[in-house]
Amino acid sequence: MGILIEKQVPTRIAIRKFVGLFFISLLVFFLISACSNHINKSATNSTSREIAVECRLIKHTMGESCIPVYPKRIVVDQFNSGNILALGIKPVAIVGAKEYLDAPYLKNKIQGIETIYSVNGDFSLEKVLLLKPDLIIGVSYNQSIYKHLSHIAPTVLMPWSEISYDWKQNFKNFAKLFRKLETFNQLMKDYKRRVEKLREILINSQNNNEKNKQQLIRASYASIYHGNFTLALDGSFPGIVLKDVGLQPPRSQAPGSLSLPISEEYLPKIDIDVFFVGTTEENNLSKLEKLEQKPLWSEVKAVKQNRVYPVKSSVWWGYNILAAQAVIDDLFKYLVNKS
Repeated sequence: MGILIEKQVPTRIAIRKFVGLFFISLLVFFLISACSNHINKSATNSTSREIAVECRLIKHTMGESCIPVYPKRIVVDQFNSGNILALGIKPVAIVGAKEYLDAPYLKNKIQGIETIYSVNGDFSLEKVLLLKPDLIIGVSYNQSIYKHLSHIAPTVLMPWSEISYDWKQNFKNFAKLFRKLETFNQLMKDYKRRVEKLREILINSQNNNEKNKQQLIRASYASIYHGNFTLALDGSFPGIVLKDVGLQPPRSQAPGSLSLPISEEYLPKIDIDVFFVGTTEENNLSKLEKLEQKPLWSEVKAVKQNRVYPVKSSVWWGYNILAAQAVIDDLFKYLVNKS
């Protein structure tokens, strides 16, 4: 019996120690778990706060991208080059065709900005990568390389064909992207003011005869590229600006089209009072000069009225607010000052 008691005493002590250790271990486990959960929640909340502060989710034609709230190294496409500069934002680089990036209205504004020349305005992945951008902006026709661009930096592709290449709507979308709608409204107000002023001058410059006052001046723009004529139609960039100032397009239009390739023989059939002709080659008007020597050129209505004016194609196909203002400059130059 005594032996049994002697054996029972150490057993009870061991049990007590085991129970004590068990509860201590359990307490430590709960404390660690609680701390771990707190740390994880804090980390999650911290990460969420950092994401909320550092980037914002933007929906675009390819889905969604989380872009920096204050991007510092922006690479932008040629169609938005004038828009971003007009909004007072300086990108690190502009990607586009040489003739567009060498446009006169950009010349004094792109100093210190990398210009990446490319065919048809396509992005050069190697050159863009070297610039280490934190935001890339293109238009929807760049979607074939969107995946590659988005691996370099957050990329936003603005709708383009989806908005029928409407330069005003594109500018508004672009201003929304950078939360610069107030600046956009002011710039468009300035554009509208100049348009209305020019429209009024053109109306008053016509004959005092009421019938003639109501007649619309028909004007058009055609570019010469590789020796071929392309006529800008009603919905194109130059077509919209001409219509804004009250100049009407030729009667024959191709519905849904922005431009129409035409032959030299077709030119006399176009009913236009004023004809603006541009070339994509720098200061190259040789095609126009050769055409002026041909008998059919004298049959063009605008030629008969001595109202054919050479302009720069890089300006008249600009598709941005700075280009639109440059077109207005040309219209004042040729339709007001020369009058």
